[in-house]
Amino acid sequence: MVTLTFGDEFAGFVIEDMLGQGGMGTVYLARHPRLPQRVALKLLAQDVSRDSDARRRFLREADVVAGLNHPNIVGVTDRGDDRGHLWIAMQYVPGVDASRLDTTTVTAERAVRIIGEAAAALDYAHSNGVLHRDVKPANILLIP
Repeated sequence: MVTLTFGDEFAGFVIEDMLGQGGMGTVYLARHPRLPQRVALKLLAQDVSRDSDARRRFLREADVVAGLNHPNIVGVTDRGDDRGHLWIAMQYVPGVDASRLDTTTVTAERAVRIIGEAAAALDYAHSNGVLHRDVKPANILLIP
């Protein structure tokens, strides 16, 4: 697995920070190489990138998700392969994920709004043939 730090370049993107890491790979905050914007750049782990079935699934899913257009679904802007790692560039959402909320301070109204908007996004994705296989608070991004 390649580990990137501030200022490193990957697939033309300039790394600013690490946003998160999981079993499948790492997500970085990066500057787009041609546009004045920041993106969430997800790099799949090299062992996952080498698996032919995983590669096909990843590329197919990236293409399908790129076709979704919903205000509560992070947009996919690009994908590729660099240094043996599959990557996907997504809209960067500043804020926190729902797993980091202090449940003692979240109002019932806010909780209902979060759940409702997540459900609407999942319903839209499902109606377009996309099944989210990892629904959990850490995958629900919240803008302050």
